[in-house]
Amino acid sequence: MSSYEQTAALLKGLMSNLMSTDNNVRSQAETALNSEWRDVQPQTLLGSLAFLVHRDNEATARAFAAVLLRRIAFQDVKAGDNKEDERTVWSLVPNGVHQAVKNELLGALKDETDRGTRHKLCDTISEITNNEGENEWADLLPALYACAQDGNASLRESAYRVFSSCPYLLSGQSPDSVNSAFGGAFQDGDATVRLAALQASVQYILAATDKQRPALAPMMPQMLGVLEPLQRDGDEDGLTEALSALIEAAEETPKLFRAVLDSLVTFATTIGKNDALEATTRQTAMELLVTLA
Repeated sequence: MSSYEQTAALLKGLMSNLMSTDNNVRSQAETALNSEWRDVQPQTLLGSLAFLVHRDNEATARAFAAVLLRRIAFQDVKAGDNKEDERTVWSLVPNGVHQAVKNELLGALKDETDRGTRHKLCDTISEITNNEGENEWADLLPALYACAQDGNASLRESAYRVFSSCPYLLSGQSPDSVNSAFGGAFQDGDATVRLAALQASVQYILAATDKQRPALAPMMPQMLGVLEPLQRDGDEDGLTEALSALIEAAEETPKLFRAVLDSLVTFATTIGKNDALEATTRQTAMELLVTLA
């Protein structure tokens, strides 16, 4: 039995009140969360939340625990008598608790079945690694590589969601390796994986140095290959997200678009003029054209 199982059960009861529609009940629960948990037993709070993220039977509870863990871990709290001496809750707990939390989160990354909860889990994993730095979570990158190659599309999507939030995790890889990894994901059989890979590739490009970026040019045609299936399948939300990601890249690295400019302009013009599409989709396509001009 996990050392956090009993405290997690107590915490779950408090979490129910935190989700109450009654303002008084919710306010009392928030006060209790801070005064009875965060301020006096932060290690138990973080460990119990991570336990719930991975092991609770209810997706709603797992999702809420992931959100609470992310929010609380990096709150600034008073670390001593000096009012100006503030540290994050995460920095106040022992390394053993850090490792226990990370182990539960990686277990959840492998086991989670609910897509919305999985997205919140990825956000929490990203928040921790962004606050700690790229070399503090040794097990994370191998776990993400395993997810990216897994037969489960949800795991593959999750890997690229985290890479999108933490592109520096790939900074030690050669451009050829990155091009190869993303190239396979752009042709994935699942649309959510292709879109997540496109968004991650844009963030990787933005994080790359001016010296590194030219070596990423071979990736551009494959990135654009994500667009047409989204249009064909009528996934306007996905298409809008993909176009928005390309706008972000075009604003920062217009030179990378030179080789694909004609085809991209043609595609965006077609989308912008298609009255059958939603206004947001067409406007995003036109914004991309303006950015590329």
